Amino acid sequence: MWKATPQRQAVDFSWKFRDDNTMKTANRIVATAALAACMVGLLVAAPATAAPQVALGATIAAPGASVSIPLTLANDAGVAGFQFDIQYNAAELVAGAPVSTLGSAYRLVSSEPAPGLRRLVVVPNPNNPSMASGVILNVPFSVKSGVGANSKPLLVSQLVLSNAGAVAVAPAKVLSGLIVDPRNSAVDSDSDGIPDLYEMLHGLNPMDAADASSPSGGGLSNLQKYQQLDTDGDGMPDYWELANGLDPQNPADAALDLDGDGLTNLQEYQHRTNPRVADTDGDGMNDGDEVLAGRNPLLNIPAFMSIINMLLLD
Repeated sequence: MWKATPQRQAVDFSWKFRDDNTMKTANRIVATAALAACMVGLLVAAPATAAPQVALGATIAAPGASVSIPLTLANDAGVAGFQFDIQYNAAELVAGAPVSTLGSAYRLVSSEPAPGLRRLVVVPNPNNPSMASGVILNVPFSVKSGVGANSKPLLVSQLVLSNAGAVAVAPAKVLSGLIVDPRNSAVDSDSDGIPDLYEMLHGLNPMDAADASSPSGGGLSNLQKYQQLDTDGDGMPDYWELANGLDPQNPADAALDLDGDGLTNLQEYQHRTNPRVADTDGDGMNDGDEVLAGRNPLLNIPAFMSIINMLLLD
């Protein structure tokens, strides 16, 4: 009997190859994305190395007192050794031998090449590739008797930091030190508008002007907070009293008239005139008389009119 021979039918496998290629491409994309995510994660997780910061401390000391000034290192860059000089006024201060807090792992060498110059060297230790952050040494100073009430700067100079491979490391910030005299509440060594003594008493650094703009709470900066301070409650802020030689702890000086112009110190502050100059604007009329006449004690009208006339003539 005749039987029909089954016909073979061609099967199209091209769809399979197309899908395989698509899958391979998709897998590569997914793998690439995963690798990129891992790399980003590693970059984010790895802490950025910050340049080291070196700060010599500040303290309050009267004549005849002895103090210890700390040197602090913020070390995230593998600093293993350093050298620097401290410059000071030898007529006011006596420097002693520094004391290391690093223990026996590091060798501290100190010398005084010249009066008013203390040189310190910390020799790197190959077994300790990096110093820990914190106070690494203390330098004793004595304030001589009979010296003035000025602040005594301790200037850091010739600073060289190096890692364990003897490669120099650039510091991000270097702050010099200061010895503040408690008798003088007006000196402002860093010219940030805040006196040294106030900064010391309120946890600020009298050698770092940047802290004046730092927040102090209540939406105010440290400078703004200081400018609002009126210790004796006499209506004149402390900074204005200090700038004009008054006592921020004596409310009675608000009623005094130091220059005899008819305005009390409080009125001088309110009118923004100089409490030690009778004629602030130099127009020949005392501040008090100008205020009584309804004139501006800060405006020299004759001088102003002279300038106007010169401009008109030109």
